[in-house]
Amino acid sequence: MFSGTLRILACCSRPTPHVMQQELLNNAWKNQEVDWQQLLTLAEKHGMVLLLAFHLEEAGISVPRGMQRSLTLMLDTQRRLHSIRQNLLARIEGLLAESSIELAVLKGAAVCLQVYPEPWLRPMGDMDLFLTREDACRAHSFLLENGWKMT
Repeated sequence: MFSGTLRILACCSRPTPHVMQQELLNNAWKNQEVDWQQLLTLAEKHGMVLLLAFHLEEAGISVPRGMQRSLTLMLDTQRRLHSIRQNLLARIEGLLAESSIELAVLKGAAVCLQVYPEPWLRPMGDMDLFLTREDACRAHSFLLENGWKMT
């Protein structure tokens, strides 16, 4: 049998809220003693902090003040990071388009726009871009010529 803490985390596992999922989340929250620190620790361990925060907010579930501050800070940070990543991606796409270099956005950067209700809910540490072998060398040179640096 799952503890209330695990039940809440499980209810937050889908990117898109479902009516039944929100009902289960509300029931888990109302009927169980929640170990909020354990919930946050488990969410961090499984990369689910953003989904947890989003679903708790969507369901109108109040959490202890300290945890609310942490979740709000994490959500705000992810919103800002997503905005920065999108701006960088738009700049790269624009620069490469000037040289008729096409690229495809893969994995997280593409999935976040197609699957998640808010793109910043998809944690990302990088962006995966696909270029043809011929275009990769040209793109590398063109980006360096336009002020980008290798790290």
